[in-house]
Amino acid sequence: MSILGTQTCAVCGKQITPPHSRYRIENDEVICNSCYKEAQIQPGQMHFGKIKMTSGQIKKQIRDIDKQAKLVERKASSIEIQLSATGVSAAAVSKVSKEQLAAVGLSIRGSERIITALFGTFEGSECLLMATHKKIMLLSEETLTTYDLPSVSKLVVHDAVVDFKFNAIPVTVHGDDTALAQKFVATVQEELVKYQV
Repeated sequence: MSILGTQTCAVCGKQITPPHSRYRIENDEVICNSCYKEAQIQPGQMHFGKIKMTSGQIKKQIRDIDKQAKLVERKASSIEIQLSATGVSAAAVSKVSKEQLAAVGLSIRGSERIITALFGTFEGSECLLMATHKKIMLLSEETLTTYDLPSVSKLVVHDAVVDFKFNAIPVTVHGDDTALAQKFVATVQEELVKYQV
């Protein structure tokens, strides 16, 4: 059928009638606006207004995006549960995006889990300071920094301020809860003892 008549979306099978948006793809087919959005078509995938992909490639791209979204949700939920178990408030956790929480989850390997954490500020930005049995992780803005425990020294707490050095570089986090800051330092110090053999 001509571009001006009713056509079928090559991805979802929906009928597209003018004036609804449609996008031309390879093999002289079209896709609907919904599939275009779901596939998150990038400018580099287009050439003179035509998507340089087949319907099969677009379907695969949609499946991959959906699979990635489910992975992010699963990893973020796991980290939310772990943070809740350490005493970090749900309100504090809600300030961190699902993608950032998922990045934390992806940096934790095997049976490694967050054993202590606190919410606060680092260099003027809100942050999460977390520790496992192997490392300290600092999530601030869009950056996740990992400090291996054997390289951490001079870990102290004063009120809600946590200070430590990583390879002689000072790190200071101003916690929003004095009790959590003290618990964080006490828990990490117990782990550090294991490395002082």
